[in-house]
Amino acid sequence: MSIPVEAVIRNVGEVFNQKPLLKKLIAASGNTYDALVVETLAGVIVASPINATNEKGEAWRYPVSANGMLFNLKVSGALRELKPMSRVIMRDVTMGLMPNGRGVWVKAESIEEMENK
Repeated sequence: MSIPVEAVIRNVGEVFNQKPLLKKLIAASGNTYDALVVETLAGVIVASPINATNEKGEAWRYPVSANGMLFNLKVSGALRELKPMSRVIMRDVTMGLMPNGRGVWVKAESIEEMENK
């Protein structure tokens, strides 16, 4: 017996143990949508990025570890110079079902390296 994907999907706040906010985001297509977001999330890039470019534009998936979770962070736009094991801060992190309904995607409107002190 399999469990429907929708039954195991949690909102972004539950996953990262933070209170989510409802914000209006802009998709790669230019459309706007309302989404539950975690405003800021610190993490570590654990491997080199994977090219996820499609007909809607350039995008990259960064394997990231944050709050005990390991996931691919989808970032729209040009490749950033983030090396594996660099500490990063992500803003407006959201998640949802992929179009095929079989997985989860996570998207950050911005990702930047944290300064080492």
